[in-house]
Amino acid sequence: MGINAVRPHKFLVCAMLAVGTAKVSAADAVTGSVFLVTDRPTQGVSPIVVPRGSFQFEAGYKYERFDIDGVEIDQQSFPDLLFRYGAGERFELRLFSSGWVVTDADAEAGTDTEFSDVTVGTKIELVPKSGRVSKLSLLAEVSLPTSRDSSSDDYVIPKVLLIGGYELSDRYSLTYNIGP
Repeated sequence: MGINAVRPHKFLVCAMLAVGTAKVSAADAVTGSVFLVTDRPTQGVSPIVVPRGSFQFEAGYKYERFDIDGVEIDQQSFPDLLFRYGAGERFELRLFSSGWVVTDADAEAGTDTEFSDVTVGTKIELVPKSGRVSKLSLLAEVSLPTSRDSSSDDYVIPKVLLIGGYELSDRYSLTYNIGP
């Protein structure tokens, strides 16, 4: 059984990209102006780590449509939770879960709702920002088989990403993720 085509809903893809790349300025009484930079798990990750002592909560919704051997499958994931905590000046701790995964294959199979595995990890700033060259960071995560449902991978899955970027202007930057 192979995946012939993956066709995410265009509107939701645009909405996720807009949310995933948003920079929201917030006033900070101690340090002046700081930026809230979001990560979108499974979509793209920023090289920016959350400030020390800060807690950041991110949530989302994902809709995908697959065609597997001629059968169209709709899959929704929510609340797509990511918790980030700035544990040091140059690193953060992370906890992620897609939450509920609702799969609707066809009228005969019905709808299947399962809870996803949990991923724990850290993001470490390797090279601080210098001029227009953005930070270079390393993301190391481990997906743990915490779900008892059929959606669980049933084994530990490690993941390492090299994350970097380049500041194009005060408002725009180009970010890259190298790894699986």
